[in-house]
Amino acid sequence: MTPFAPIAADGPETSAEWVNRRVQNRPTITVVICARNAAGHLERSLPALRQVIYPRTHLRVLVVDNGSTDGTADIARSHGAAVRHCRRPGVVHARQRGWRAARSEFVAFLDADCIPPPDWLERTLRPFEDDPRLAAAGVRLVPGPVRTLAERHIVEAGILDTDRFRERNALQFPFLVTAGMVLRRAALEEVGGFDTALGRATGEDADLCWRLERAGWRTQYLPEVEIVHHHRSTILQMLRQVRWYGMASAFLFARWRGELGWWRYTDWQVYRRLGRGAVQALPALLGGEDRYARVRPLLEVLDAAAFLTGKWEGALRNRVLFL
Repeated sequence: MTPFAPIAADGPETSAEWVNRRVQNRPTITVVICARNAAGHLERSLPALRQVIYPRTHLRVLVVDNGSTDGTADIARSHGAAVRHCRRPGVVHARQRGWRAARSEFVAFLDADCIPPPDWLERTLRPFEDDPRLAAAGVRLVPGPVRTLAERHIVEAGILDTDRFRERNALQFPFLVTAGMVLRRAALEEVGGFDTALGRATGEDADLCWRLERAGWRTQYLPEVEIVHHHRSTILQMLRQVRWYGMASAFLFARWRGELGWWRYTDWQVYRRLGRGAVQALPALLGGEDRYARVRPLLEVLDAAAFLTGKWEGALRNRVLFL
């Protein structure tokens, strides 16, 4: 297959004329997809990328295979994407491998389970034109079809609520999620990209945003640009993801507790969720109006417990008091 051939334009303008017109003064960009056993997701996301409106001479798609065993690399190549391999487990290693392999002015990250709109790159790159110190622009994630209890709980509990990630609280500075984010390569070069000390935990996006801003760069959230994210479909997958989030929170606190405040050694909100879920579990099970309502308190207990498990494990690894 020809790698991401030009898309024909609407109206009388030919595809070649459209590309020639759009290519003038457009920056080069590499879309990096980090994937581990994501062949099924790539069958949706890569065709969607072919519909993204951007001059194909200035666009490259790179899939970083993070130790897959399901044919992820073959699927990526069959759709015309370049492939690099990263054997070290952990998405932070794959993201670092990906942007280092790119040679473009900008790097965009798209998760394998995300579906971008056709105007994703055009709209997300626009703020960079007038702001030379803008390092990163992020988008809003919206859920795909919600079919399972896990998918609904992720939505109802706001586990991947990108608007919430832009709020400042006692244990968090605002940050952008990596999925859908566009970054200026010069800014990545200056701060060294992602910190691979995270290992297999998540949180690389928050740490990167905070280091960029500390270095004098700016980040911008574009909630009007929406990318569809297919959430984890099983409860086990959801709990595993939440555990990684808990581990990441400990890593971020260990690194940033000087700026966040040394005395902020705990977040009582997760304990309140745990207690609320435990109290409401039996009444909901007996009187819930639908299947999700009956099990929501139990799921709240489970995701709070998974987060705390990861948090305590991360605190031990980083030798920090973070309850």
